[in-house]
Amino acid sequence: MRKMRCLVWKYQFFFCFFIILSLHFHFHFHAEAAATVSSTLTSTRARKTCSHSEAAALLHFSQSFVINSSASTTCDVNYGIVSYPKTESWKESTDCCSWDGVECDGETGHVIGLDLSCSWLYGTIPSNSTIFLLQHLKTLDLSFNDFRQSRIPAGFGKFASLTLLKLSFSRFAGQIPSDISNLSNLISLDLSSFKPDDSQLKMETTTLKRLAQNFSEVQELFLDGINMSSVDPSHLMNLSSSLTSLTLQNCELRDLDMSDNQLTGPIPIPHHATGLSNLVSLYLSNNFLNETLPSWVLNLPSLHYLYLANNRLTGDIRVFDSKSLTTIDLGSNLLQGQIPSSIFKLANLTLLDLSTNNLSGIVELDMFSELKSLEWLDLSHNNLSLSNNIRVNYTLPNLRSLFLSSCNLTEFPNFLRGSKDLLSLDLSENRIHGQIPEWMWDVGKDTMTYLSLSQNFLTGSIQFPWLNILSLQLHSNMLQGLLPEFNKGCQVKALNFFGNQFQGELPRSLVNCTSLEVLDLGNNNINGTFPYWLETLPELQVLVLRSNKFHGWIPESKASFPFPKLRVLDLSDNNYFGPLPTSYIKNLKAMANANEGNVSGGRYMQGSRSYDYSLTVTMKGLTTQLVRILTIFTSIDLSNNKFEGVIPQVFGKLSSLKGLNLSRNNLNGHIPPSLGNLTKLEWLDLSSNMLVGKIPEELVDLISLSFLNLSNNQLVGSIPQGKQFNTFENNSYQANLGLCGFPLSKGCNETPKSPPSTLGSEEDDSESGFGFGWKVVAMGYGCGFIVGVGAGFLVFRNGKPRWFISLFGLKQHHKVNKSKKQKASTRSGRGN
Repeated sequence: MRKMRCLVWKYQFFFCFFIILSLHFHFHFHAEAAATVSSTLTSTRARKTCSHSEAAALLHFSQSFVINSSASTTCDVNYGIVSYPKTESWKESTDCCSWDGVECDGETGHVIGLDLSCSWLYGTIPSNSTIFLLQHLKTLDLSFNDFRQSRIPAGFGKFASLTLLKLSFSRFAGQIPSDISNLSNLISLDLSSFKPDDSQLKMETTTLKRLAQNFSEVQELFLDGINMSSVDPSHLMNLSSSLTSLTLQNCELRDLDMSDNQLTGPIPIPHHATGLSNLVSLYLSNNFLNETLPSWVLNLPSLHYLYLANNRLTGDIRVFDSKSLTTIDLGSNLLQGQIPSSIFKLANLTLLDLSTNNLSGIVELDMFSELKSLEWLDLSHNNLSLSNNIRVNYTLPNLRSLFLSSCNLTEFPNFLRGSKDLLSLDLSENRIHGQIPEWMWDVGKDTMTYLSLSQNFLTGSIQFPWLNILSLQLHSNMLQGLLPEFNKGCQVKALNFFGNQFQGELPRSLVNCTSLEVLDLGNNNINGTFPYWLETLPELQVLVLRSNKFHGWIPESKASFPFPKLRVLDLSDNNYFGPLPTSYIKNLKAMANANEGNVSGGRYMQGSRSYDYSLTVTMKGLTTQLVRILTIFTSIDLSNNKFEGVIPQVFGKLSSLKGLNLSRNNLNGHIPPSLGNLTKLEWLDLSSNMLVGKIPEELVDLISLSFLNLSNNQLVGSIPQGKQFNTFENNSYQANLGLCGFPLSKGCNETPKSPPSTLGSEEDDSESGFGFGWKVVAMGYGCGFIVGVGAGFLVFRNGKPRWFISLFGLKQHHKVNKSKKQKASTRSGRGN
């Protein structure tokens, strides 16, 4: 035991000595480094003066101008900035780094900044100006001077390091040189000009295109007053994503498209509205613009197209005076008040979208009687009340699309009588009662492509005379009777009859609808066996038959590739029995790879006229209505039937599956480990079956899983730990008496193995006769380390390391000699 303790203290002493030496060299190195840095800084300070060549270039540049206070009057009068001649302080005998408006690099002395704004400069800048010799410039401001309608020299494009360039309001004229686009490091560019006239700056499409391509770092771009009448503004959409500020007032643009950005704040009021007098199109949709809708926008004399949808505009809609308007899209904002009567006088209007706002008041539909050109009208989702007191013979002759969802309608609008050319009609989410009138079946009989009467109180049976219909949305009503037959040539793409009282069997004539993508018949009273013949529909992606009276055994598929594009299958809450349909499951290619073919990406499923397909599904234990369906959404729900047997391993091939619900059946056997391959799975419900065995460890790899329900089974053993399994609560496992471990309060009574120790356990130490364990050693090392480091620091700080080392060496030498003598004596005794 004594030998062991000596050995430990010896190792401890060597360890402390090593730390002390390391500290000594660390302090010594940093002391020398600090001395070097100090020496470098001292020598640098002596080189801070401006170079003779740059000073001469600055002086020559300043001498090329006349100093005239009238050159900078705009500073004082319009902006309240005090102007003065900064270059008068420049003297040849002084360091140019001390001159007014000049900034130098602290290390090299190079001129890196020049601010001569509001400096009374009057004259021109030739292409060989000495200012272009300052190749280290990072910022250059020549704004608010008078350069006498001269062109901007191409030499400005040579400043490779420039991050800021301001040439605004300095009376430059002519074409902006495309060489400016070479400034790839530019963060801020201001070329703003005065009122548009013959002397203003002009920009060509090629220049704008190059700016958009090369300005990858630009954050601020001010181009007010520049004549851009011949420019294709679509190139503005290619500007850097880092752009935070862009002004284009008085640019004589005919089309301005800044939609789908992150523009914030109010729509700016231009200083000179006449600069936008030729504007034909204004696209600012899908931004974050707020506050009220400015009147200048509504009064632009040449404006035809106004798109401000999907912003945060508030307040009342003011008077429209722009008689040339043909398109007004103000949908999805926060606008309130009544629809202004001035809108009903815009005789050229073809599209009016005021949907999803807070507009109020009673709307008489004959208010639109003067809008003979109107083709598209959307008043959906406001607080409006539409009056049906209208002349029977009143029509909108060119109306093709009408959207009156959530408009407090109680009956079908009479003015629709005789509208045979209607393409789209949405009367959903109203309070329309009773049967669909006979005359409604003639509305758009040969032209209708979209119809939504969902979420009303409709009763009775339906007809289906339209051959061109693409979507028939009738869900959430009280319609009853048999489903209609579908003739050859059926072009329907989506049928949503969810939540009605339809009866009878599913008509086999649905196979005539070869373009069908969505079929939602959930929550009805439809009966019959599994409609296996739907497997031949080449475009079917969504099949929902939940909560009906389907029954029987699902037979094996005889097709080579059944349901080739199916990615949502919901047969829940029916009376199916027998084994799970393995032959279908293993061939669901779209669920094995949701990024393949026409279901790629994260787009939403849409009809040909931009209406969205909807769907009702059970997700994560809750019934949810998806207003829009992502093309990568994939799920299988076979719950609440009488399926029996084991869960097939082939489920593991559906690698793109996001939801799987097999709960409330009679399934038995083990949970297949292959489910661990479903790495995109977000919810898994296997509850209320007769599953046995352990929960497979492979399920820990389901890193996207946010909902798990394995309750009410006969599972045993420890619950897997790690990743998503650490987030699930008790209710995920309840009523499985054989399960144990977190998060259950029932432990698994497994004794954890201690990690191996290089010095052995306390019991091992005791048995070997040393009498102390690893904790004692650790405490010794810890205390010794602290004492050793402290002592070493004091020794080296006092400058006496040699004394310490020599003392240490003598002691060690003495011990070694003593040890050698003892060993020699022992050998001698043995030899005798």
